Amino acid sequence: MSTRERTPTMSAKDAVLQHTGSHHISDDVSSRCAEGIGKEEVYLYFTAKWRGKPVTVTVSADRYAASFYDGETDTSTSRLTDWRVYARDARFYDPDRNGGRGEATSDTARSALSKLCEPLAVEWLASDAYTASFQAALGRMIMRHFRDNYSASWKVGAALAEFASRLAPDVFTAIGRTLDAYNAYTAAAATANQTISGTN
Repeated sequence: MSTRERTPTMSAKDAVLQHTGSHHISDDVSSRCAEGIGKEEVYLYFTAKWRGKPVTVTVSADRYAASFYDGETDTSTSRLTDWRVYARDARFYDPDRNGGRGEATSDTARSALSKLCEPLAVEWLASDAYTASFQAALGRMIMRHFRDNYSASWKVGAALAEFASRLAPDVFTAIGRTLDAYNAYTAAAATANQTISGTN
């Protein structure tokens, strides 16, 4: 008798998107494409059942900047790849552990659950909810440039100009005001340093 694990019949209605996790966008100059993005990754968390037992499924969706060659025109273009969507992790539900994340399922179960959740993830990537999440992630990406003390001002200003049409209006305004305050602070700090140097 075969001991190979059989895959039960499941349909998309057996999986439910519970919430989204981190949504990260990078604009690394060395790797970004024409859209100004180097990498985008988002995590989606689903609940489903495997052999009657509740499971939680972590789905990762990511895409990267890459060069694509056109043999007919003998030209290369840089753009984001298509989305890669797959279940990174699948675990049985355990209310007493790690927020419900219990023992990992078998590879067979994770593969089947991945196929179950992937269409729902792709559907979310085409939704208004994704657009809102993208805009928030884009705002966080720009705000990270403030950590660079030496080039924060021009990096944030350049990113605001480049992504103006893709940011939510309130996010664009908030970052713009932060940039104004940052520039005012650095100008005041420079003046104070000059004054202090002049008293030596």
